Amino acid sequence: IGVGQNITERKHNEMDRTQMMSAIDNLDTGVALFDFDDRIVFSNKAFRTINQGITGYTVPGTSFDDYLKANVNDALALADDLDIETWMEERMAYHRAPSGTIEIQRQDGKTVQVLEQIIEEIGTILVVSDITASKLSQAQIIQASKLATLGEMATGVAHELNQPLNVIRLAADNLARKEEKGLLDSDTLRSKLDRISTQTERAAKIIDHMRMFGRESRETKQLFRVEKALTGALDMIKEQLRLDDIEIVLDINALSSAEDETAVLSVVGHQIQMEQVLLNLFGNAKDALREIEENKTIRIGLAADTNDNVKITVSDNGVGIPAKYQERIFDPFFTTKKPGQGTGLGLSVSYGIVRDMNGTIEVESVRGATQFTILLPNAKERQIVTEEI
Repeated sequence: IGVGQNITERKHNEMDRTQMMSAIDNLDTGVALFDFDDRIVFSNKAFRTINQGITGYTVPGTSFDDYLKANVNDALALADDLDIETWMEERMAYHRAPSGTIEIQRQDGKTVQVLEQIIEEIGTILVVSDITASKLSQAQIIQASKLATLGEMATGVAHELNQPLNVIRLAADNLARKEEKGLLDSDTLRSKLDRISTQTERAAKIIDHMRMFGRESRETKQLFRVEKALTGALDMIKEQLRLDDIEIVLDINALSSAEDETAVLSVVGHQIQMEQVLLNLFGNAKDALREIEENKTIRIGLAADTNDNVKITVSDNGVGIPAKYQERIFDPFFTTKKPGQGTGLGLSVSYGIVRDMNGTIEVESVRGATQFTILLPNAKERQIVTEEI
């Protein structure tokens, strides 16, 4: 007795599955599939290449825990304030409940972006991308924007430095005159020398901050208090605002505790880059107020919102941004300024910096008022920290 069975559909399914696996295997992005026992079922060529130092831990049957430990021992550069156990705990917490992407700086100089997703009836898909080149390009653009900002601020900084220098000159001249007349006593000498010392320290502080602002960012992301970045940015531009008769109104509803770095208004990122964002917003507000003759005002708000975010607002009572431009305001090289007055990088770079801090930046503008709003995750709890190129 002969029995026949039509297996055409099964063959087609097998062929489709084979073609799909072949396509995944040839992707430039690393892909690995873990089953519900948390063991590797499949990994493609790119995944094995990215993990070439530990290829023995990328084969089917390897547990995620063993893969992660091997990765830490071979390639991962941990932040100075994190030990392996702490980092492993936080990384495993993300693995069990993945949300968004994370970046990992490795000892070989590469930066990889990790995305995990749990898929019902399949397991966990781990996607790893080598983003070293894009991070380097991003860092170069940020650096170019910072240098452009320094160039635009040169006049104001020079005026800011002139003040302590003038005080020093006057104090020295006064000492010289008193000495010539024989009227120089010890109390006067001490008073003038103290004034000179204070003003020298003030000038040095300005120069040091400018130098720190202008250098390339290579530090590890860390907790910092937002009002420190706000103070730093205002110190660099307040003289320019004063010369333009612009009033600064601060509306700070809550401050981080000076004793607690993880207090309510702390975030994870780079303080200097946050200063860069704020300087861009202050500079744009200053430009928007050029056509206003009086009552020029920049309002700065800082508070914790109801969704556990740090909220920063910068608003002005200038001419506003036309509605047709508002959707493009964060595009690279887009500017509403006259030729030669802007690079078009400021807001684009600011958008990227805020995004990398897992935050958002938005603009609302009508004629006579423009407000930028930045929301950053509250960093009361320790977060996975990574290094920038």
